Amino acid sequence: MDKKERMSKIFCINGGVYATKGSLFAREIHALDGRCPKEAIIITPPDGWLEITEDTGSIFDTFYVKGAVTALGIENERGSITAYKDIYQFTVDSYNKGRGLLEKLLLSPPNDFELRCIFYQQQFAHVFSLLELFLSDTIVRQTCDCEESYHRVLDSNILCSKRIIRDKIGVRIIRGDDCLKKERLYIKSMNNIVYHRFDLVSSLLFIAFGISDDLSDLEGNLKIRNDIIHRFGRGTNRMDNMITETDVIDLLKKVDSHVSTISSQISKISDTKIVE
Repeated sequence: MDKKERMSKIFCINGGVYATKGSLFAREIHALDGRCPKEAIIITPPDGWLEITEDTGSIFDTFYVKGAVTALGIENERGSITAYKDIYQFTVDSYNKGRGLLEKLLLSPPNDFELRCIFYQQQFAHVFSLLELFLSDTIVRQTCDCEESYHRVLDSNILCSKRIIRDKIGVRIIRGDDCLKKERLYIKSMNNIVYHRFDLVSSLLFIAFGISDDLSDLEGNLKIRNDIIHRFGRGTNRMDNMITETDVIDLLKKVDSHVSTISSQISKISDTKIVE
């Protein structure tokens, strides 16, 4: 089968699932309360439990489980179970909640001048971090929830041509046949773009979803944010960035505009109503 025509698999587990040393990756996990779907691959553990001792599954596979589902660890650790199906409203709600917390913080600045300067610097940086979280949840989780978007990104060759993946082994994996190792490398690489190659995010949005949103107006803000995070607020010229409440509010408005543009277009694609 051609790698672009990969068919998601459906599994029925006649028993429970217990992740001990490995991680189970899935798109969805459902309780099996009736007959297995006709196309499902049926697994019947001999002792009633399917133990996950190595990384297995796929971010596009669906599992129906008759018994309990449990794990020793948490997401992305040994002994974990992760489902990648995304409800985009959660991403929007997460952004709105974070935005509300930042607005509450702005109501209580310190009285001391030096502390107030640092306070506003930190809020400025948090606004950008909130945007990056929104972009990661949008780009990574939405493409992992849609094989078509996933393959559009892979077919574009952006991960290799822009040297997001540099080592030869990684390039072979990402250009090779579909497998869990490839999916995990894809997720890591996509997050690297969001968090370390902000200049590529607009291109990535267009490739994955056909979304047009030019984020270049935030590049100056990103430079200031990096000064705050890496140099305690000083630029490479050793001059302090004096951030005021107005600067934070203005950045929030700019970020709000991008979040609204992106989320409204994602909403149309996924046919999911977004509550602003």
